[in-house]
Amino acid sequence: MGYSIGQVSRKTGLSEHTLRYYGGQGLLPGIA
Repeated sequence: MGYSIGQVSRKTGLSEHTLRYYGGQGLLPGIA
């Protein structure tokens, strides 16, 4: 089970925009 982008953003301090970019690059496969 993965984490939502919002959950990861709150836990890491990275913006949702940045996390979506990383996810699109295949760097964060566990984010749903």
